[in-house]
Amino acid sequence: MSIKRALFWGAVLLGTALSISGNAGKEPAQETTADEWAQSKDPCYPTKKFKQMIKAQFGKEASYIKCFPMAVEVQWEVEEMRAWHKPYPVERAKYKMGENFVAYCQLVYEQQKQKELEEISIIGPAPCCPGNVEVWFYPQDISYLVVEPVHNNGSLESTSNFIHFVQTAPADNFFGCTWRKSGDQEELTFGSSHIALRDGLVKSPLSLRSGLKVVAGDSLTMNKKGKEAFSYEDLLKAINDGECQRVFQASEGEALPSDVGAYSRTVKATVKFDTAERDRWRVTVKGWEEDDFQPHIRYKLAGQEKDLPVRMEFIWFLEAEFTVRKVKPSPVYDKGQVKQASLSPKLLFQGEDLYRCDIISCPDSWPISTFVGSYVDGKLDGQNLTLKWSSFDPVQCVLCKPKKTYLSQVPYRQKFGSREFMDVISKAALILKDGYSTSGQWHDWLTYTITLKKIS
Repeated sequence: MSIKRALFWGAVLLGTALSISGNAGKEPAQETTADEWAQSKDPCYPTKKFKQMIKAQFGKEASYIKCFPMAVEVQWEVEEMRAWHKPYPVERAKYKMGENFVAYCQLVYEQQKQKELEEISIIGPAPCCPGNVEVWFYPQDISYLVVEPVHNNGSLESTSNFIHFVQTAPADNFFGCTWRKSGDQEELTFGSSHIALRDGLVKSPLSLRSGLKVVAGDSLTMNKKGKEAFSYEDLLKAINDGECQRVFQASEGEALPSDVGAYSRTVKATVKFDTAERDRWRVTVKGWEEDDFQPHIRYKLAGQEKDLPVRMEFIWFLEAEFTVRKVKPSPVYDKGQVKQASLSPKLLFQGEDLYRCDIISCPDSWPISTFVGSYVDGKLDGQNLTLKWSSFDPVQCVLCKPKKTYLSQVPYRQKFGSREFMDVISKAALILKDGYSTSGQWHDWLTYTITLKKIS
């Protein structure tokens, strides 16, 4: 098979053990070339290693084998439907997701006529680079079935919030594209991330009984051969022009048992090859936002109405990485993703002698850790840069109980939030320059500092 042939050189290398000498009197440590590839930070490491092996064995330069990094972007657009029989309603899902990674494109020329291509192989992602697969998920509208077990009543819960799902990136070498001159043997094989509804989203006494594959933790696959795959002309366009894309479609349906109903799914996958060089940047955001807009604690003392202000400060830290495509006439923003995120709530209250106040989790809140992996969009005009962060509005609840018997024994409960921070930093005007830093504020309740660093 052409995919297996395309993986031949990598398999030879990855199955070979290299010895690294240890301390005297000890067995040398063993390290596979997979580890060495990961440490090399070079997507074409297997090809270079194989060419060295050819020279060592035959004394000739393998100039007929060439390799260069190639960025691959896969975008999935999916519509899914599960039609249950009564009394259950119809479930529907519409969503987009994608994977971005660096692959290696290997070209094998005819040994005597080195201008004539014999084989093209694009294999990815290359495990050479940190964050070798970047993923994103955008649920446009997903309605899934939940059931009340005692009476067996079913209803739909709807969401379009990406933090309600867990996304797991696919493993190395999940993408392969090959062409061989020896025959009509083009082949394209690739898969997607795994998506599943986050545990704990369905609250007791309800239970999840969804027939949607996106809710159950499914992934997508494509396998195209011959004329349905990328053609030789397509691949040459990617190699020579630096960019090429093609759309693939598939559909499936199931005739299920009478008590289950019908299922259908349509999939459109857009695969894009891009050989443009990229610069990688890191953006760090530090800041805080104060919520001073919630009702105060009101109490009576000596027959007079009093109030105690309750405020909350949210201390933010965000770190994301983004890439810039180095193309003419000027570089363009490529894509970005959140790598780290933390949020620390701090209660601002000066009535500790009268009330004990604690920060507690709100029932409808999600931890800041769910924000990691979210997409960061951007726009670059010359050196003028703006970064648009995904929406995330964290909330924390406060519970205050009276310490004095003469106070009303009704607890104070209130929800506080940081609702402006993401919107404000998304409007900040930045300069794409290594070491650049800027600070700003919104009124007197929000400040931020944004710093840029070029990392490769």
